[in-house]
Amino acid sequence: MSLTQRQQEIKDEFIKVRGTWGDAWEDVLRLDPEFLASYLKFSAVPWQKNHLDDKIKEFIYIAVDANATHMYLPGVRQHIAAALRLGATPQEIMEVLELSATLGIHAMNIGVPILVEVLEEKGLRTGPAPLTDYHVASKVETPAAPATGLTIHLPTNPDGKDVAPGLTAYSFELHTKSLGYGAQSYTYYDYAKATRR
Repeated sequence: MSLTQRQQEIKDEFIKVRGTWGDAWEDVLRLDPEFLASYLKFSAVPWQKNHLDDKIKEFIYIAVDANATHMYLPGVRQHIAAALRLGATPQEIMEVLELSATLGIHAMNIGVPILVEVLEEKGLRTGPAPLTDYHVASKVETPAAPATGLTIHLPTNPDGKDVAPGLTAYSFELHTKSLGYGAQSYTYYDYAKATRR
């Protein structure tokens, strides 16, 4: 189905201002073109000011899209490609990802004191347990065999058209920790590590 003249105008302006386009935006454009036009005006504000270099703006977009509360892979891919076009190094982008990975810790900083308060109100906690009552165990899970015969796409093209030559296998390690207290045990995700060969 072809776009109306108004839809095409909005799409052209979006690409001009934001320098990108994707299937998700196409769907929004078809469903509610005026919403997308309004979103474009709002999201374009940082690009109409010149206090930060464009590369730094892309770093911020990467951090937002990659953080634990958003995890928007198409945006991460798109903004990494844009940052590279603007002269960013892979090391700079990795540092942005490392910095944004710490955002999830704030959920613990806010949530744990509230949990303690509620447990105390309900009489389920009268004070901290002795440290000797706790134990922690680490565990690493991996697939029995790596996935093979794959095409590994590089983050340098938002459309996923750049591929890594020679890399055809993928595996991962899932690192977890189990926190035990008395007879109870709670397992939580620690981190994951991907391996591409």
